[in-house]
Amino acid sequence: MKVTDIFKPPFRADGAFIYSADGVMCLMAANCRYYPREMMNRIVQLINGESKPTKKADVGVNFSEICINGDPVLTVRGWEHLTGTLNLSMEEAEKRQAEFAVWVVERLKGQEDTI
Repeated sequence: MKVTDIFKPPFRADGAFIYSADGVMCLMAANCRYYPREMMNRIVQLINGESKPTKKADVGVNFSEICINGDPVLTVRGWEHLTGTLNLSMEEAEKRQAEFAVWVVERLKGQEDTI
């Protein structure tokens, strides 16, 4: 099963949260008190493949956080969906969250899907 079968595009932003096509909260702004709406909408454009990045940034994963230029920007969510709805083991759920984080990073960098 591909990670996009679990966290299905297209994604949408709603405040500090990003949801999959089937309503699963999959990403959250790392700082819920400060999340520019434009930033969340731009992230959605990039991960939906509607746009390509215009600047090169250092984008990476630190556990369940997606960082840009070393600063946490997003936190991967969806634990209840993975362990509850899909009934995955904790180990498998962790693996799927990590795969999704890598997929998001690749999209933010403008790379094609590899997962």
